Amino acid sequence: MDDSQSIERAKSFFINGLEKLNNNNFVGAEIAFQASLNLDPTSLAAILNLSVVLIKLNKLQNAEKLIDKGLLLYPKNAQLLLKLLDVYDALLIYKPEYAEVYSNRGVIYEELHLYEKALIEYETAIKIKNDYVVAYLNLGNVLNKLKRYEDAIQNYNKAIELDFFLIEVYSYRGVAFKNLKSYDKSMADYDKAIIMNPNNFDAYSKRGSLLNDLGRCEEALVSFNTAIKINSNFEEVFLNRGNLFNDLKKYG
Repeated sequence: MDDSQSIERAKSFFINGLEKLNNNNFVGAEIAFQASLNLDPTSLAAILNLSVVLIKLNKLQNAEKLIDKGLLLYPKNAQLLLKLLDVYDALLIYKPEYAEVYSNRGVIYEELHLYEKALIEYETAIKIKNDYVVAYLNLGNVLNKLKRYEDAIQNYNKAIELDFFLIEVYSYRGVAFKNLKSYDKSMADYDKAIIMNPNNFDAYSKRGSLLNDLGRCEEALVSFNTAIKINSNFEEVFLNRGNLFNDLKKYG
């Protein structure tokens, strides 16, 4: 069977799945959508509709796995993220004190730029599980985005208290300190992140940005170049280095 025939068969199965879904024949719809997806594994429509059916059949783990695969194909796709929220909503019906689910919902709201909602989810996760390191880290990140820098630092401090070796928290806290113009503390955090992991390209990039802001351009360039040497696919550092070059041209 050639590709065009496979696509046509996939469409036929998909239409059949829609008909069964509209008639509340969820078992039949699952079979049809899965057949369509087998023939056309990258079909976003098939992934979305199959996930709907799996949720209705209470096959929540299968739905979550399917959506995760879909997000690999279509990163940060809003429709898939909303379907993943539906999975988590269904999970909370059976286990309302599930801290990890609240934290995961927070991540989705953050991806959707719904920061106030993300804030509530992370705070709920922490109320349920007060030693939940990742939730403190994520809460700090959301507070940073909401420009509540002092509150962000408090949550980063709590994450460090619970897990001193959580390397990424130092880079994030460094950003909050930078936004508060506490440049020495910001630099100390970036340096700490680099000492803990000499291949921490993100910390080198953020350190370079701080050095550039402080007018220490040569040191900033060294940090940016080190980040690029570690990870040449890190887009942010190229942007930051480009800003440095622009500043040098402007004032050179």
